[in-house]
Amino acid sequence: HADAAYVIMECLRFDRTTAAQGLLRIDQGRTHHIAIRHSEFAGDNVTLPAGQQVNLNALTVTTEFVHDVVVYNVHIHDIGDYTAGAAENDRIGVKPIAKCNNLWVVDSLIHHMGGDGLSGGDATTADASRCHHIYYCRNTLHTNHENCIDIKRVNDIVISENLCHTIVSTASSSGEGIVLHDGTTRPWVLFNTIRDTYIGISS
Repeated sequence: HADAAYVIMECLRFDRTTAAQGLLRIDQGRTHHIAIRHSEFAGDNVTLPAGQQVNLNALTVTTEFVHDVVVYNVHIHDIGDYTAGAAENDRIGVKPIAKCNNLWVVDSLIHHMGGDGLSGGDATTADASRCHHIYYCRNTLHTNHENCIDIKRVNDIVISENLCHTIVSTASSSGEGIVLHDGTTRPWVLFNTIRDTYIGISS
């Protein structure tokens, strides 16, 4: 709904789906103050189509931004093919793509994904549509086909106190725990624990 506001979704389980855009999509430009908490997003490792499992992507035809979204204590797992020999399949836990600000993802567990655990932006995101003021904190991310956290063309992001582990190099990733690229500006990477990755942090 284009005017969804002050919505709480909690204690829900989202199982695998054939929808091309993942399990939950928030993408209307007047959407704000949304809480997603104490919930589970579950797949079977292979059959989900490409697309983010929590997709925070405001429609690019509007000048308004999705804003003030909290993802708290969610478990996202086994979506896409995470194995090292798999082809790129880009199943991502949480990804604000464009026109999203004031997003928190905290105290969540994301693992065995076909892409990244947490992401943000795309290499082609226009400057005027960049997501900004994002906070990823105290999450545990591991055993993904790509990275724990992969940020592209995002402004003002804090990545703090996350545990990232068990990431290997694959055909579509160099195996970073945390990677910042494509002109990300003013990132803060603080107090994270990164272990058993091919590369720790890459900028």
